[in-house]
Amino acid sequence: MSAPLRIVATLALDDRDDAVLAAVRALTARRATDVTLLHVQARAGAGIPDALAAAAARLGVPATTRVVAGTVDHAAESVLLEVGADLLVVGRSAAADGAAAWGPHGRALLRAAGCPVLVVPVGSVTAFGRAALGMDLSPSALDALVLARGLFDDVLAIAVLAPEDAEAGAAEVIASLEARFHAALAARGLPAAPLSGRAGSSPADVLLALAPEVDVLVVGSRGLSPLATVLLGSTAERLAGRNHGPVLVVRRRGDTRGLLGALFRP
Repeated sequence: MSAPLRIVATLALDDRDDAVLAAVRALTARRATDVTLLHVQARAGAGIPDALAAAAARLGVPATTRVVAGTVDHAAESVLLEVGADLLVVGRSAAADGAAAWGPHGRALLRAAGCPVLVVPVGSVTAFGRAALGMDLSPSALDALVLARGLFDDVLAIAVLAPEDAEAGAAEVIASLEARFHAALAARGLPAAPLSGRAGSSPADVLLALAPEVDVLVVGSRGLSPLATVLLGSTAERLAGRNHGPVLVVRRRGDTRGLLGALFRP
């Protein structure tokens, strides 16, 4: 029997929390979980807000509640390490007109977490039927594929083609990518999976266009260096900040097991 997923969900105690709680509830319906509901406040000794207890009651499944003082990103990072979290669930305001809808702490949480992060916009519904995953054959993307296969009923792996490649001969480009993809899977001892190609100006734009067809967008993140953190903004942060539905960002930090390890932990 697999070990429970260790989930930390940050609660702002505002209108973003309902979508976060619903996402956690959906996860607990798929497999056993250990849930920590975390609220970060500016100063120590302020007491546990009644709203946090009310949120735990609305969740409807057993959960530990934690109140930590400090900045949101540093406090959350400390709790994630303390509980050995497999997944961080964070809320986000609704996006409008293609603009990113990050609050003052959301992007910092995404960058600070040393585990996968599920970003849930207010008003969205998190389901685990079908996911679209950006596949660039990087180790983080392959990690994301394994993770997604463990969570979703169906995973659509998407290779993004530059417009000029698609015009020159998409079939040949896709055939080459598929061969490399299958070789990468075989090298990890993973079963084969289909790979689809979509042309677009950027991976974020291609995946955002697919969002209405799936429940969740999934993307791997390569970074933990300052430079890689900046590069995270090119795809993962754009997706997580702009998509109207949930986005799962899979991080590689050192020898991180995270949710990937938890899915296959004996």
